[in-house]
Amino acid sequence: DTLKPDYRVYNAVQHVWARSRSKDKAVEARALLDKLINLRDETGDTDYSPNKRSYNNVINACTFFTKGGNGSDVSEECQNALRIAVQTFNDMRASDNVDPDHVTYGMLLKAVGALMPETNANRNRVIENIFRKCCKDGYVSEFVLESFTTVSNQLLYQKIIGAVKGDADADTDADADADTDVDVDSIYIPIEWSKNVKSWST
Repeated sequence: DTLKPDYRVYNAVQHVWARSRSKDKAVEARALLDKLINLRDETGDTDYSPNKRSYNNVINACTFFTKGGNGSDVSEECQNALRIAVQTFNDMRASDNVDPDHVTYGMLLKAVGALMPETNANRNRVIENIFRKCCKDGYVSEFVLESFTTVSNQLLYQKIIGAVKGDADADTDADADADTDVDVDSIYIPIEWSKNVKSWST
């Protein structure tokens, strides 16, 4: 029998790219996903069918990209990584074979936080839309809530969660730096937000 690299091999290579320091890692991880999809479509071989990890690995590669969230000068590589992350998420939602899970949503929130500058007027709207989609899909896990807490500002967090991050005396000004050291286990969220999460702390 001829040995062939299946989706597991591609996933492993994606993971290596995601953990690398290369500026090309988001592009390369996405290229591997696209190659898997093309091989599956051309051959009909399910061994080439990408799974959740194949998509999540791409978003992961974007998440651990050079940080761009604190300033207004964002590199072209960061902008492209953000486009790749969002496109991969949208492709995942449109797929007949895989759906986003709590890892997908948590990583996407982190990617937006890392790659979209705080000065971008659309940042809060994008973060809110992602989190609300996650709530609707029932995938709010501890990881997702921690990610949302990290990337949201005080007013957005209070608007959705109904609590103040950090101290009870925390400044609720939209431009204030929020304390992200929050005990997520003490926060109440509706049960339906987590209806598809197998384990809260997974």
